[in-house]
Amino acid sequence: MIIYMGDELASAVTSHALVAAEISALEDIASVIRSGQHLVIGGYDTLKAISGLAKLGTSARAAFSSVLSRFSQLQSALDRVDLYAEVVLGDGVPLSVKIEGKIVIKIPLLFVLDMNLRSPVEILFEEINDRYIYEIISRWYVGRVFGSGLLNRSYRSVHGGGGRTFAVFTEMQRENSNFLVCVTDSDRKFPSDVFGTTSTKVRDVNDQGKVLSFHLDLDFHEVENLVPLSFIKENSNSRYTDILVAQMKKAEVNGCPEAKLFLDYKKGIKYCYLRSEEKALAYWGVALSLEDLACQKRCEPKDCTCEVVKPLQNKAEIRNKIESLTPISPNECPVLEKLWRDIGSVLISWSASAVPKLA
Repeated sequence: MIIYMGDELASAVTSHALVAAEISALEDIASVIRSGQHLVIGGYDTLKAISGLAKLGTSARAAFSSVLSRFSQLQSALDRVDLYAEVVLGDGVPLSVKIEGKIVIKIPLLFVLDMNLRSPVEILFEEINDRYIYEIISRWYVGRVFGSGLLNRSYRSVHGGGGRTFAVFTEMQRENSNFLVCVTDSDRKFPSDVFGTTSTKVRDVNDQGKVLSFHLDLDFHEVENLVPLSFIKENSNSRYTDILVAQMKKAEVNGCPEAKLFLDYKKGIKYCYLRSEEKALAYWGVALSLEDLACQKRCEPKDCTCEVVKPLQNKAEIRNKIESLTPISPNECPVLEKLWRDIGSVLISWSASAVPKLA
């Protein structure tokens, strides 16, 4: 997280108005600068004032001085994120406001004492292995928006346990002492489908007054749907995969470029499913140009298990490539690229960090 030292702090420091607890909070923030778990920046006058504050320890003043020496470089990072935290005078609890299109989490200086700022942001995934595709997306986003050398990223992955993700999120959010992002997908199989229970339960328990946490509530079936079709085709050596990719390309031509986000890669699509789900048939019938629901074998409807779209083959090969953090680009599909950008923007804003400084 980028932590901006608010401009109002400068006058409080120079007028010697800070109490002992507020000095302790500045010491805590100095330790964050040294660890690099978050990226601390601020206005020039504020950083200069804190760097010269005699009541701070020598190492704390040196930490703030190191930020001041990189003032111009670090300020440019603030322009490229959509969310950051600002330390302000006072006590109470953090609040979230929107300023010039950015979400700003206002953290009272005294509340810093109740936070665990020396720990990185925690990112709660439904399944722990989900972190690999999101790490690939984050690296892609940093390369496109930030380039190299401007900031690092730091986060701790947390396993949600699938359907128990809401319970883990509830407990972590209740503590309200660390930055937290919970990532869920919708489990929907077509755009107007009902949302799955995992994201719904997180949505229901989310206390939006706890602004140190955020629910990244994504709308696609599951993490496999974030992988571009070209990558799937290249890394799944199966003629059935070639057919699947061709079907999703056909959906694009038919005006449904988002179809790849809702396909159940594990189960595919069966004729019996479409026969039983009117809304699913209305969507996939257009996407795949289905003229009727008679399978090639002409099975009796009650006995038919035939597939319109077969499940993805050789998933292990694709998973191995992803878990080795093979670089991937979503540029082949505007819909997927926009989704990657939206995800990357959130994850980078929350996990932005600095190179650790020795002191």
